[in-house]
Amino acid sequence: MRHTLIFHTSNLGRKIQKFVAFKSPSASLSYSESYALIIIDSEKNVTQTQIAAKLNLDPASIVSLIDELEKQELVRRENFSSDRRKHTMALTGKGQQIASQIKKQAFKLDTFLKEKLSTRDAQYFNMILDKVNFYLNQWKGGEK
Repeated sequence: MRHTLIFHTSNLGRKIQKFVAFKSPSASLSYSESYALIIIDSEKNVTQTQIAAKLNLDPASIVSLIDELEKQELVRRENFSSDRRKHTMALTGKGQQIASQIKKQAFKLDTFLKEKLSTRDAQYFNMILDKVNFYLNQWKGGEK
């Protein structure tokens, strides 16, 4: 099954996640936690629901992810307008520092891969990824 499109792509995704997940003496983050920090760093006033959507996670499961980031003092919840049930996320100083390190790590990997691929191959790869993403958004689990 390794050579099926799905398993081959999943394996590739896991490898990339392993390289981008952030591990250091000051923090040990999963890929989802690392990516959540990048989302919070990139988008001001982002909500937990928006983070869940970008990570393709259930909105309920994002709560424990944010709780863990908060426990590590990387993020803080801020009240959103007058609705006390809604929060936006913000990085702490430590969170900003780690988000910067994650971006550097991801940039290094991106640069390495682009050096190995021709410009044409990199463009073609991005085009194929866009198509696969588009088609996956249309798929209804095999039901017509």
